[in-house]
Amino acid sequence: MTPSIHLSKASRKDLYAWREIFTLWIEAQIFESIAERDRGERTVEEAELRLQQFAKQVVKRGLGDRRTMKGKKVREAWEEFLRLNVLLLDLKKFQTANIKAARKILKKHDKRTALTASTGFQAFVRSTLSAPTDKDGNISTWVFYNTSLPHVLLASLTSTLLPCLVKMQKAGKGECPLCRSDVILLADKTCLDLTVMNFMKEWFPKEVKAKQKENDEEIVKEQAQATGMDTRCCIM
Repeated sequence: MTPSIHLSKASRKDLYAWREIFTLWIEAQIFESIAERDRGERTVEEAELRLQQFAKQVVKRGLGDRRTMKGKKVREAWEEFLRLNVLLLDLKKFQTANIKAARKILKKHDKRTALTASTGFQAFVRSTLSAPTDKDGNISTWVFYNTSLPHVLLASLTSTLLPCLVKMQKAGKGECPLCRSDVILLADKTCLDLTVMNFMKEWFPKEVKAKQKENDEEIVKEQAQATGMDTRCCIM
């Protein structure tokens, strides 16, 4: 999907329905927990239960049917997404069975050979795995940041927001808070990231509109404070 794609009114409604479905899916943490108290992979039983609860929540909210998804292909896509999750659950069951079988084989091998394959093999596998990726799971921060228009692409290739940039320039801060490069005071209107801005306007119209309103109110408040007006006054 690219910023050049234009959405119809029906497609835009489907988009928000899908966004709510994916939000429920992420919050369900079906196959893996990202919480501190029980972080890690779910058991097959836990994953199956959470998948059932996720499907019930979707049905309860009226998502995935004719009330929210008008097109036949869109509803078929939801059914395919649900089947994909069931397939992942089946693969997890198969993986669990394989792990149990491998452990039994390694234990039997250790008893027959007096070697330590069961412990050594685990250490070997851990040493060849890639470094874990960030699994914060909190998409609200990403949406909040990206809907805060307009975007500015600095000379250091770091992306920031125009309101933040203006505040830093007024304060005389030249260093980027992310990469520490001295690029803040060098930024001007030619640094606006129009590609990202157009993309967010197309795919996140409600969030962009709400954030733009918030930015406008903040600008008015700053201008009033600069003239000495008390912004707490409900009349002025």
